[in-house]
Amino acid sequence: MQDVIIIGGGAAGLNAALVLGRSRRSVTVIDAGQPRNAPAHAAHGFLTRDGVAPLELTRLGRADLAPYDAHVEEGTVVRVEQIDGGFQVTLDSGAVRTSRRLLITTGLVDELPDIPGLAQHWGKNLAHCPYCHGWEIKDQAIGVIGSSDFAVHQTLLFRQSVPHHHAVPQHGSSALTHRTCPTRRPQYQAHRRARRQDSQRRGCSEQRGTRGWQHSSSPGADHSAAIRCPGWLLGRTGARVDNNALRRLS
Repeated sequence: MQDVIIIGGGAAGLNAALVLGRSRRSVTVIDAGQPRNAPAHAAHGFLTRDGVAPLELTRLGRADLAPYDAHVEEGTVVRVEQIDGGFQVTLDSGAVRTSRRLLITTGLVDELPDIPGLAQHWGKNLAHCPYCHGWEIKDQAIGVIGSSDFAVHQTLLFRQSVPHHHAVPQHGSSALTHRTCPTRRPQYQAHRRARRQDSQRRGCSEQRGTRGWQHSSSPGADHSAAIRCPGWLLGRTGARVDNNALRRLS
């Protein structure tokens, strides 16, 4: 029986394994190989590794475990049971592992707006975090998908990086009403005047990217229009805790 099983082999899980390994604990990290940041070209804001590819960061983290009694096992957890003295974990391969302690570091799962063509650009042309992507999109015109009230706040977060943006409410969404539309908010109006930001209220139904971005939108029921953004499209996603392993605890 191991001291600790860690479910999730991203940065958090590997760092936990490193600290535990250095404390002379026996550790197994079980990882499905699907980190949240895998679609991105690079990870930023990580001291000494700014700009590293996400999967390369994982590889380096695994290499750091080599001197210790800590290792990574590829697989997906399909069952977790509490047993006398600890936990029993079953993998999709049928392998069974046991440990005295269980640590869940599976992180978050992004939930993207239901817009055709959007998922293929996520983490590449489609940004959502000014601290992750603000430098890369600086001085470009961007589009903002307003799929929630938070889009207003999200837009203002990027005002330091970009001079112009187009606000594009998601088609069929009731989130951007007269009350919540970015162009109606007093603080938004002030920032817009100060920074010459542009806004268009349109329902975004589809998007395609060739040179830059072109967004098919429908401001009314009888016609459509295209908004072409030479830079990146800024989107706001939902995110939920990846707690599948906890749900399997019996």
